[in-house]
Amino acid sequence: MKTQDISHRSRKPPAGLDPIDKAARPQATTAPLAGRKHRKGNRYRHHCGASRWILLMTGMSVCYTILAAVGSPVRLSSFLLSMLPRLVSPERKVPRVVRLSNNDNDSDHRIFLKKFNPKEKIANSVRYIKRPMANSDDLLRLKDSDEFEHGMADRFETSKCKAQYDWQKTSFVNCNTVHEIDMVKPISLDMKIGEARHVGNGFWRDVWSIPEEITNQYRVLKTIRLEHEMTPRNFERHRRDAMAMERLSSSPLVVDIYAFCGNSGVFEFADGGDLSDTLWPKQQAKRVTNSLSKKKKLRIATQITSALAAVHNFDREGRASVAHADISLNQFIKINGRFKLNDFNRARFLRWNLKHDRMCTFHVGNNPGKNRSPEEYRYEGQTEKIDVYSLGNLLYSLLQDEMPFHGIDDDETQELVKKGERPSVYADLWNSTDPVDQVLKQTMVMCHEEEQDKRASAREVEALLKDALRMVDPQWKVTDPI
Repeated sequence: MKTQDISHRSRKPPAGLDPIDKAARPQATTAPLAGRKHRKGNRYRHHCGASRWILLMTGMSVCYTILAAVGSPVRLSSFLLSMLPRLVSPERKVPRVVRLSNNDNDSDHRIFLKKFNPKEKIANSVRYIKRPMANSDDLLRLKDSDEFEHGMADRFETSKCKAQYDWQKTSFVNCNTVHEIDMVKPISLDMKIGEARHVGNGFWRDVWSIPEEITNQYRVLKTIRLEHEMTPRNFERHRRDAMAMERLSSSPLVVDIYAFCGNSGVFEFADGGDLSDTLWPKQQAKRVTNSLSKKKKLRIATQITSALAAVHNFDREGRASVAHADISLNQFIKINGRFKLNDFNRARFLRWNLKHDRMCTFHVGNNPGKNRSPEEYRYEGQTEKIDVYSLGNLLYSLLQDEMPFHGIDDDETQELVKKGERPSVYADLWNSTDPVDQVLKQTMVMCHEEEQDKRASAREVEALLKDALRMVDPQWKVTDPI
């Protein structure tokens, strides 16, 4: 490492600074300037080093001989080996580092040896040390750490696939709002004492209910769970979550976001549970006779499909810019009687191939569970149509009052789906003439199409459900409470 000492340039310390003592001052005689030959004193120091080695080895031989006679050579050898580094290279006093300034715009470390006044010159108390710069390409070449490589965010743009919109590459953080949340002080809330409390968690984040004094309502604070690291990959997944929900704030069927900072965010509070709680209040994943009326099932189907259609068309009708990539019953939560789509931290922003003028596919490295599409289980290229396939499973649950492939484990289910199998439907429902059963079956089949290109869009499914709704329940609107 090349070292340049500039302490000799100022004979007198600036006003307001304490003189630097000799022990703390970097010595010019021990740190020659780059490109200059060693002085005579440096060569003499090397000769002294050789003499020290001769004396050391002679002393070791004498001591070993003496102690060998009394029967403890092993103990002496261990002691001498432990002292060898200090005998060869005795400790030197190093300058006391008060502050380290690391400016990545250049290749210098600035080490400040004493406290200083920023308004004064500090030439005599600063040493510049040249260091190699590390850029993002260097970090990506660290192949010796699987954990490090796994923590890196996926590359978004490539030479062929580019972002469709600038917002896909940025974020709108408002950390002050997050940091101002008081999780200790209780406040009055509807004649009750409200306080921040832990209400649950997802895979990535803990969920806290936070009372808001101004609006007299609860909000939700999500913070990353302790078992997960602060890695670029996790920061990126929660950036996507915040940006997708910010872009979709115009939709009344997507959960509202109020603040975002790092891995944390503040969201709309839900007190009505999720869709699975509505279908099976007692957590029964089996057929329950008359658990919901036909009219309510059609309302729910239309509402959740409209939410997904909004996700796929908010930037440009007919061309998606976001895929949710985790559509399931527990992602639709009930707020003021309406089901809203939640949780975009598995979402993918869709890119465009400028050369071939078509959508680029994406890949997700881990696709567990029983609610996904064939292309996900095969780890093939994916588009927003994976959401439509998963929507078909939700329509199946509304029709059948069961989870898809109920009673079959995850691994076997995934193999069946890859082979083109679909969950079975009771004969009475498949042959039913009820208009709600018929439209639920029809839209489910459209969603479960094997090939992505032939699979219906969320907007096409929404249109069929709305047509049926106008016949069965003409007064109800898709944004009304269920």
